[in-house]
Amino acid sequence: MALWVSVAADRDSRERGLMHRRELGRREGMLFVYPSARRISIWMKNTLLPLDVLFLDDSGRVVAILDNLPPCRRDPCRVYQMARATKYMLEVNAGFAADNGISIGQALALPEVPYVEE
Repeated sequence: MALWVSVAADRDSRERGLMHRRELGRREGMLFVYPSARRISIWMKNTLLPLDVLFLDDSGRVVAILDNLPPCRRDPCRVYQMARATKYMLEVNAGFAADNGISIGQALALPEVPYVEE
């Protein structure tokens, strides 16, 4: 299945992510790209939609999946941190990974990203 993704490849767009979005199409998502692999932390503050979050290594292989993360409606919001370093994070609608049979170890084709800001 092909997805249309917004790419967050600079600090501001990665910090903003999908905050305040009221809808996300069935085949839409946001790909967060980092200049190098790192232990990524996320939270769902100001995120209005439940999401699946897939963490990918530098080759696009799925190394972790957080499924059906609920929006955070009040502080303090839980912080989710990956145990291992990853270079990419893909946010999609909750249930997307299960509905599409995405599992740990699966390789996903990634768009070419010409520039990534630290």
